[in-house]
Order: sequence, then C-alpha cells, then structure tokens
Amino acid sequence: MASSKKQKKTQSQSPQRSGGGSAQAAKAKTPSRWRTPLLVAVLALCVYRGLEYHNYWHSLSPVVETKQGPVQGRAAVTKAGTEYLAFQGLPFAEPPVGPLRFLDPVPPRSWAPQVRDARADGPMCRQPQMKVPGVLPSNMTVMDVVRFLGTVPALAHRALKVMRQSEDCLHLNVYTPEVGADAALPVLVFVHGGAFVYGDGGSDMFGPEHFVDRGVVLVVPNYRLGPFGFLALGEAAEGGKKVGGAPRGVGNAALKDVVAALRWVKDNIAHFGGDPDKVTIGGQSAGGAIASYMTLVPAAKGLFRSAISMSGTALHHWAFSTPEKALERGRILARRLRAKMGHAQADGESPEDALRFLQSVDAAALADYTNYCDVQDESRWLMDEFPFQPTVDGDLVPAAPLDLLRAGRFQQVPTLLGLSAREGLFIFPSSLTRNRTLENMAGLVDADFFWALPEYMRKGLPRGSEALRLAEVAAKEFYFGKQSMAEGSMQQFVDFYGTLMFDYDTYRFTRELTAVSQTPVFAYNFTFEGRQNLFRRVLVYHVPEFKGATHSDDLGYLFGNDLLPQVHLLESDPELSFQKNFVTSFSNFIKTGNPTRPEKSYPKWPSMTKTGSPVMKINVDSTLQEGYRPDHISLWNTFFKNIA
Repeated sequence: MASSKKQKKTQSQSPQRSGGGSAQAAKAKTPSRWRTPLLVAVLALCVYRGLEYHNYWHSLSPVVETKQGPVQGRAAVTKAGTEYLAFQGLPFAEPPVGPLRFLDPVPPRSWAPQVRDARADGPMCRQPQMKVPGVLPSNMTVMDVVRFLGTVPALAHRALKVMRQSEDCLHLNVYTPEVGADAALPVLVFVHGGAFVYGDGGSDMFGPEHFVDRGVVLVVPNYRLGPFGFLALGEAAEGGKKVGGAPRGVGNAALKDVVAALRWVKDNIAHFGGDPDKVTIGGQSAGGAIASYMTLVPAAKGLFRSAISMSGTALHHWAFSTPEKALERGRILARRLRAKMGHAQADGESPEDALRFLQSVDAAALADYTNYCDVQDESRWLMDEFPFQPTVDGDLVPAAPLDLLRAGRFQQVPTLLGLSAREGLFIFPSSLTRNRTLENMAGLVDADFFWALPEYMRKGLPRGSEALRLAEVAAKEFYFGKQSMAEGSMQQFVDFYGTLMFDYDTYRFTRELTAVSQTPVFAYNFTFEGRQNLFRRVLVYHVPEFKGATHSDDLGYLFGNDLLPQVHLLESDPELSFQKNFVTSFSNFIKTGNPTRPEKSYPKWPSMTKTGSPVMKINVDSTLQEGYRPDHISLWNTFFKNIA
C-alpha cells in the first residue's frame, strides 16, 4: 500500500518537475498509436502493388510486326474500362555510342525473326543528377505518408532507371486501343520536357489512359540530353561525312532524334492501329519547344499534320543559342574535361580533335557537365539560357527560328499553344537547387536589373541607356509598387519571372506565327487549381500559400503519373469533370485540327488572327479572354515594339 501511494505521489509530482511532462508523454505515445495502422497499410499496399506488377508482366499483347522485326508488349485496362496495348522500349535508332556519339541517329538493325519483348521501358538517356531537397516538409501529415507509400514500388523502379541510365536510350513507347492497319486511329507523338538536360518518356510519368480512352494512339520517345543531344562542334568530318564527302556540322542531335522517331512512326504506326497521315507532334516546356522546332525543320516535313506546344516554343529565349555561343560552350566543355582528366590542353584544337576526345570520355563524366560548361556570369542566373540548347547548324536548322518564321520557311499546320496562369513558380525548384531563397534571388535582380532580362531584351536595352532605366522603373512599379523586389511578396516576384521566362515569348511566337501562317492557331491559358495539378502536387508542402496554376500543372490532367500519390476522384469532384473536358479538347485537336467541343454548352474556340488574340481560359467553365495577361504584355510592349 505504501509503495502504491509513493508511486501515485511520484506520478502526480512529475508534471510539476517537467513543466508539461504529460504532453510529452502523450507525444511519445503517438508513434505507437500509428504503428499498427501504418504496418497494415504498408502490407496492404505491397500486396496490391505486387498483384499489379504480376498482372503487368503476365498480360501479353498480340505480336505486332515492325520494319525491324516482331514485337510483343502487354495488355492493360484503363480505369474507365478501355482495353489497350502497351509496347515499350522500342528502338527507333541504333545506340548512339562510340563513334556514333553526337552524330545523326542511325536506323536500328533488324532483330527478326526473334520476337522482341516490349513490356518495359527502355533506359533513360544519360543526364546529370538532379538536386532535390533532402528534408521532408514539416507540414506533411501521417495520412500524406500513408498515401506516399503507394508510390514506393514506382519510385523504386524509377530509382533503378536512374542508376541504369545509358547512352543506348533511343527508344519509344506506343500505347494503342487497337492494333492493325484497319483501325486508322489518330496519333499523338509527345516530347517530354526537362530543360534539354533532364527527363525521359517513361510510362510512370506519361501514362496513356486518358488518350486511349478517347481513341488516340500515344507515342512517347526519348531523345539525347545535355551535351549528348545539343553539343555543337562546327564542321566535324570524322565519321560524319554524307554521301559525296560533304562534311556535316555536329549539333542538334536531339532534334534529329525526334525527327527519327517521327520517321519511325510514319513507317510503323499503321501496324499499331495508328494512321501515319494523322500524326500530331506535341510537347511541354523544352518538349514544347522541340515540337515547335519540328515545324521549322525541313527534314520533318510531311511527318505530322498538326502541332501542340505547351509552355515552350522555338522563340523562347532559353530554347535557342547562337552558333557562336554554342561552339564556345563545346570548346569550354572539351577544355575543362581535359583539365579534370589531367590531359594536356590542345591549343587551337580542331573540331575533329575535340570530337575524337569527347567521344572517348566516359559517359557519366560527360553527363555531369555542370561543373565544366557553366559559363554564365553569377548575376545572370535568372533569365539566361540553359547550358545546352538547339542552335543553327546550317543543315537541320538552316537559320534562326525568328528568321525562319518571318520568311515563311516552316510547315504551316494547325497549332495549339498553351500557358499556365502563373508559369513563374518554375523558379522555386531553381532556388532549391541553388540553396537560395526567393528573397535572396529577388535581391540580386534588384541590384542589377539588366542581367534579369533575356539576352534579346538586353540587346534592345543596353546597359546604362535611358531606355533601360525607364524599363526598370516601370517594371518595378508595375510588379512591386513602392517596395523593392526583395521586400515584395513571392507572388509578385513569381509574376515578374513568369512573364519574362514564358509569357512574353509565347506572345511573340503567336504574333510572328499568325502574321504569316494560313492555318489556324489556337491558344489556351490553363487556370484550373485542383488536386491533380502536377507541379502543385510536387510543391504543395513547400509553398502551400502559393495561388494559381503553374508550370507543368496541365500535364497532371493529360497523363497518368505513378510517382505521386494517387488522387481518387468521385463523379461529383470538379477535377474529374475538368479533366474530361480538357482531355477531350486535346483529343479533338488531334483528331480534327480544332479543339472546339461539339456540345452547345461549350464555347466555340476561335483561332488567333493578325488582329485578334482570343485565348481560351481553361477551367471548369471555360471562357474566352483577349491575349495572355494583356496588362503584363502591354507593359513590355511599351519598350520592345521593334525588338528582334
């Protein structure tokens, strides 16, 4: 009894000594309260995903013939009940290794009569390691963690792909609801984004369900990235002569890869139920720019009949490098890699010597280009070009994109252009990888406004000029009022960045295109905010206060994504009705060259003209607006009416 009383006394005194010990004790018990539910959830998810993967590998498709040989993929079913066939990892070119590194893609060899297993994605193309934050956000809940567990198998598979990335990566995936030439279905060839250095067309990020539900064949190719795809060396004859002995410029290999993929589609897609005469080329961000380039490339003529560019075009300042700058980057890369590897420097090195050396460098070292080819001034972080970009090579790309557009030297095909309402949140991952806050980045621009401008604007507003001073005063007043950039809100800085990084160049492209094109140009502004907005789902825990649809958000409604927790939608959820409308508009454009919905309740989607810029404001209830953010565009037009 005395012992019992002593124990009770000790327990009653404990809170007084600890100053809140009961709260700490409750907090200490919290993990045990969740331990059993978490273990059950993990076990259930593992069993469920295990069954999924079993079905994935054991549901075989019919064998389909291609020019290179027979292939067999897998059969699958969408959530809507549509049966479709997936053929993955199909090579459309020989592995670009050894003497083929940097050079034009070569048609793949035949594997007939052997049947090729096409049930899994091919390797990712070589790319540098992407920097990601190493700390979990503090505002994640236990249920967030439970939902995340469902993605673990897909993330593990993605991690294996990252570890096994290879130069032997020129493969594509085909998804079709029906095989055989009689189907004659429309085809979308979609090019992934990633700043020309990251990404791939994997099935875990570009799930085909929404398109095959609507009778569209989806094709997603890889293309070489970074220096492998965009290194320029000038005239390099070594291993690169055309028939007749004319030397070829080394550069734009990635664009040539996409042309090769389109040729493969032209030659083979009928076997997969697609119509080779009903192909649409599309892409987002850097992929949108590449899709836009395809309309400018003579070698791609006749390989598609319409084009979609989402958040990127050939006129975006980050999507083009002058030949001089591209060649300088190639020389810097060779010089710095020689120094890193302890090789003697070659004074006056010829393009042929640089080519031979870079073809001998280990692929992993070459992919890790950042330390060796970053020629940008530290204060030019905001609007300058990506390290590797398309350029003029005199062959595939005969002139600068602006010159080709103004001369009418491009394929005039129906075009669909898109922007998200607030593209500028794209800056947030950049701040994470650079270990800087947005306030710090805004302070850099505040101190030197000139270097915040794209290069073509800097040419029109030279440093020290009165025109630059007036532009700086007007821009800061428009976006930040009486505050400095560093003192302004993140929303204001995101708007400033988004206008110059995405919006204004899309406006320029629409003006140049409609001035000469005889085919319709449709435009949309993605404004919907929902649980499937892709970028929002990635960043919601880091910037929960951010408002507005942003860069890549539209992809979350067009493609399935296994790398993020699944969102289970009910018929009453606005995300579901929005997704149906959005995908249907895209499918209509792919099928007919016009995104207008047939329902009377849906507004007619007019094309842009020389005098009018109707833009469909995409939301649950879509409406028309005049131009992209006309007040923002008007501000910059005040200073750049005649800019080239």
